Amino acid sequence: DETGQPRLHIRQPKSGFRLGTATMLLAASLPSDTRGFGYDFGAGVGSLGIMLKARLPDLEIVGIEKDPQAMSLAQENTKHVEGLSVEPGDVLTLAFRPLDSGQADWIVSNPPFFEPGSGRQAQDASKALAHQAQASLEDWMAACKANLLPGCRLYMVLPARLLQTYVAAASRLDFGALHIRPVQS
Repeated sequence: DETGQPRLHIRQPKSGFRLGTATMLLAASLPSDTRGFGYDFGAGVGSLGIMLKARLPDLEIVGIEKDPQAMSLAQENTKHVEGLSVEPGDVLTLAFRPLDSGQADWIVSNPPFFEPGSGRQAQDASKALAHQAQASLEDWMAACKANLLPGCRLYMVLPARLLQTYVAAASRLDFGALHIRPVQS
């Protein structure tokens, strides 16, 4: 599928979770001076990492993905992208067992944010896994915090209805200063 960036093609399932505006906005939100090593938590088919590497080629990125179908496509999509890999893993376990690859300079994440049973129920299991939260946003953010170097940045895309939840969780987890960019798509 086309991504809006020249020469950037991504294989994704015909049904289920697919690349959307939120991922594109997140990819565009990293400052151009972002450097170093980072994670893409909930990498899906690797779209976000691929777009980041196209925009900021010096980044080193490891994506983490739980869904086996998405993981398989992510590995296929990223096999020729130097400095980008996607590994199997459950982000929610990472608050208790940080990744062996070490702490990151930054993390990007487009986490599942629909509470189970809310909104339209996805008929496709892969889409449901990508959209339906398996735990709280705070649990997801705790996993991010455990894998970030002190003072480094977390970039997330969330619906406006979760702003208060995000701010409260960031405060409890001692994330420090927050920079929030509201976007209407």
